[in-house]
Order: sequence, then structure tokens, then C-alpha cells
Amino acid sequence: MEQERHLSLRGHRPGDEAWQKIMRGLPTINETAEMFNVTPAKIRKILVTGGYYDTALYRSIMALQAQGLSVEETAEKLGKKKVTVQSYLPYEKVIYMLEERSVNADRVRRFKEKWGGYKRPKGL
Repeated sequence: MEQERHLSLRGHRPGDEAWQKIMRGLPTINETAEMFNVTPAKIRKILVTGGYYDTALYRSIMALQAQGLSVEETAEKLGKKKVTVQSYLPYEKVIYMLEERSVNADRVRRFKEKWGGYKRPKGL
């Protein structure tokens, strides 16, 4: 169990011996995130987008998405947060003005509502 967890932290694809050989001794997702001062979710999302990440949770999320469930429905069905599900989905080109916004788009909207948008410092 611990070995599977450790391999999943490296984005291991089960049955891919070449991947295991490449990743042997390399940092985990958490270690990589720390090195680049980003979140582990961002590293995972990059690995997912590149096709280098495969875990049971990832496969469950992808299966539900393939059935046409929304991110919210997938999160509810799996007992996860929306942001967690989104971190297991590959990056894709942004399409503006969709009903389902990214977590960051929601943050920006809330910021603008609270503070009245972005205010430029005087003199810029």
C-alpha cells in the first residue's frame, strides 16, 4: 500500500515499467511543488495534462467526466471538493463566459465584488 502511494506521488502509470525506471529516485509531486514554489495540485495537473499521472482516484474522476457529469456532480459523487476534482482534470484552452467557471475565475469574481474591481495605483 505504501509503495503504491509513493508511486502515485510520482505520477506512476501502473504497468509502465519505463516510467518507473525514469522516475526512480526523482522527487515526489510534493517535493517538486516545494522546489518550484507551487502547489502539489498544479504539479499533478501538469502531469495529468501530459498523460503522466494515473491513480484510482484519477481514473474514477475521468470515468465520471466521460459519463457527462459536471465537476460539481463528480465531486459530490466521490465525496471530494470541487477544487480537488478540477486538479485531476487536464488543462484545456480557456473558453470565456461559461456557466462552469474555474476556481480561480470564482476567486477573481468574488474579489471584484468585494473590492469593486482592480484599482490602479496613482501614477501608473
